Amino acid sequence: MKQDYTTNESKTQNVTSLSKSDKTVKVVTQNNIVVRGSEIGQISPLDNIGKLGTFYETIIRRFSLQSHSRELLPHFGVSGCLRLRIDKNNPVEVYKAIKFNNAAYGNLQTCKSVWVCPVCASKITERRRIELSQGVKNWQGRILLLTLTLQHKSNESLETIVTALTKGYSKTFVKGENYTKIMRDFGIVGNIRTLEITYGDNGFHPHLHILLFSERNQIDYKTLHKRLYEKWEHSLQSIGRYTNQKAFDLQFSNEAIASYVTKWGEIDSNNNWDISHEMAKSPVKVARNGGYTPFALLESSMLGNEIHGKLFQEYAKYMKRKQQLRYSEGLKELLGLLEKSDEEICNEKIEQAYLFMVLSREQWKQILGNDIRGELLQQVANGDIETVVTFLMRFGIDWDIEQFGYYNEGENLT
Repeated sequence: MKQDYTTNESKTQNVTSLSKSDKTVKVVTQNNIVVRGSEIGQISPLDNIGKLGTFYETIIRRFSLQSHSRELLPHFGVSGCLRLRIDKNNPVEVYKAIKFNNAAYGNLQTCKSVWVCPVCASKITERRRIELSQGVKNWQGRILLLTLTLQHKSNESLETIVTALTKGYSKTFVKGENYTKIMRDFGIVGNIRTLEITYGDNGFHPHLHILLFSERNQIDYKTLHKRLYEKWEHSLQSIGRYTNQKAFDLQFSNEAIASYVTKWGEIDSNNNWDISHEMAKSPVKVARNGGYTPFALLESSMLGNEIHGKLFQEYAKYMKRKQQLRYSEGLKELLGLLEKSDEEICNEKIEQAYLFMVLSREQWKQILGNDIRGELLQQVANGDIETVVTFLMRFGIDWDIEQFGYYNEGENLT
């Protein structure tokens, strides 16, 4: 069937608003945790926020959190993410996957922020995790996970703490002949760095995760631990800061790393959490034991905690335009990885999908007004055109099959 993009913009359509009690979105606390597998079409470990029963309940939750992030950050890109059309002359497209129960939008702008957008963060971090996981598999030597943080006061701002942390690392720790000698002595030829931030009783708690890639399979772990700790301690002292053994951690196996990260969440029944998750999925992790990740602060704010909303705004302002994963020069080539930007990842369409339906400007306006972007994707993924039209009619959204047309499965595969 040829797609008909003809719309009747002058047609009067009523926007029906629903209260949260009328919506199918579940309101839950951030302390209830559930995790799932990481195959395409499933939820990645620690990729959900709150205890949710199904994949699409999590999708719906992400859209709800994105809407609240938009309220807190009206001047950020998230305010228009998956809301504004790329080409205003064309309608919003809805794609449906063939192999998996999945659906996605087309012709909509994305903000590409792993820090403040739960929807973009989920997609980007999962693609980065898959990429990093492949690099780890390609590496023939030893990989170690170094975690660095510092002592700080509870009343210090996030900017103050992170500035000190990154200065201690970039300006002193990785500089000088002593560091070069450590790397040479243990065959370390590259690293990947990421910044993770949580919030707890002592305020913001930023820490750096650094993957160290050694060409050697056998390493004197105790000696390396001692020398790196002494270097970190000296680096912080040189900028007027200090640390202790609790603020320094060096892991050398997936099993040890998996044990470490269970402080922040639960791995799934197959114990398939590995270093690629720890490095790439930190923006969407769920904190435990009274702590909060930034998205947990966002959820708490959505449930009425104004203080947590202000903390999320402080975090967003500082992290804006920060890079999530930093590869040392030449390491991607050594790992056999190709460059792909966050923008390219966000604009990827789901694999083997077809154009299911299109939505006029007025229809999309009604969907936004009812805040049902996630629910609509769920209906498309799990139903046919008749069930989707029935769903839209519940919100007073008139979508006529004869007027707008739709594609059958297998036509115009993307």
